Amino acid sequence: MTLEPEIVQQKIADYYRHLSNFELEPWLACMTPDAEIYDPVGSPPLLPSQDGAKFMGFLTQIYAKFEITLGEIFVAGNAAAVQWEMTVTGRNGRSTKAQGIGTFTITEDGRFSRTASYWDDQALKAALRE
Repeated sequence: MTLEPEIVQQKIADYYRHLSNFELEPWLACMTPDAEIYDPVGSPPLLPSQDGAKFMGFLTQIYAKFEITLGEIFVAGNAAAVQWEMTVTGRNGRSTKAQGIGTFTITEDGRFSRTASYWDDQALKAALRE
């Protein structure tokens, strides 16, 4: 069964909203128990069911503010891609932005089994250190 594009779009918006608000349990509920996150692509997979709390703790330690603005979401069956822009303020008071593209594979029950993000995390980290 293929989900309606509007449902997929809402699920993606929920995923990013929970992530940017540091809401661990609702964020985890967006994903299947065996979900894999590649963020950014090329890094080892994050397994939210095992590492989600550690990952969320890491985010709250380095970011005082973490906002994600979604651009257009392209849905193709139970997969989608989204353009996004992230604005962050580090605990050191420095702010920067990054742009990227996220891809999602969604199950029939509306949860993500795989996400992958294409962006330059090293440039963001460097900008926060400058």
